[in-house]
Amino acid sequence: MLLDCLQEIARSDDPVRLWKGLVRSLRAQGFVAGSYFFVKGAQVSGSLRPLTFGFPRRFIDAYTDTEFDRLDVVPRRTLASGRVMTWTEAWSSAPIAAAEQQFRQQMLARLGAAEDTLDGLAVPGYGPRQSNAFATLVPADQGRAFSAQERRMVQAVVQAGHMRLCEAVLQNPPEVLLSPREREILQWVALGKSNSVIAEMLNCSANTVDTHLRRAFGKLSVSDRTTAAIRAISLGLIA
Repeated sequence: MLLDCLQEIARSDDPVRLWKGLVRSLRAQGFVAGSYFFVKGAQVSGSLRPLTFGFPRRFIDAYTDTEFDRLDVVPRRTLASGRVMTWTEAWSSAPIAAAEQQFRQQMLARLGAAEDTLDGLAVPGYGPRQSNAFATLVPADQGRAFSAQERRMVQAVVQAGHMRLCEAVLQNPPEVLLSPREREILQWVALGKSNSVIAEMLNCSANTVDTHLRRAFGKLSVSDRTTAAIRAISLGLIA
């Protein structure tokens, strides 16, 4: 697993290719779903929609529409621990509030699972200038017990992938001056909104949104929405 994934990471020269390569490798290792959050500092926030595979779109929409940064204890406990944890371990590592327990039950119900019938791995990653990461991985075999060595291997893959992403988006950061409208549009892009949806919210045409977005891409020296959002957040241009 480790060698295959590291080879995919080494071959990747842009964030989109990196993500697709990692997904291929992780699926081959028996993981059926996963997510990756770019984290500024030590707290997962609602500022950037995660990269995902395998999860139903309706679940991701429901999750990101909540105050997950406040109610989901798994990301912050995993980042604080510095090690791979299962979701169950993270939830049970300390007392939780009633609202947090309700959130957990609601999200499991969205996935058609009862409490304690669905588990996954929670994996921290750390990068330069507090550009950190939080990833989740769901194994097809829910009875699979991950040894300490397997957990370290999973963390090594996430860490290597995250550092490669940081290298791609943070190396030689440009001096960027975005207009207020470009910042606003990029903020919505980071939340996963399409150009047509953004246009409707801003009461303008989709072509206008596209024009502003292309200008922002040029200023950020990027060519895709994911990299633009990550770079803008990492440079402090959007929240």
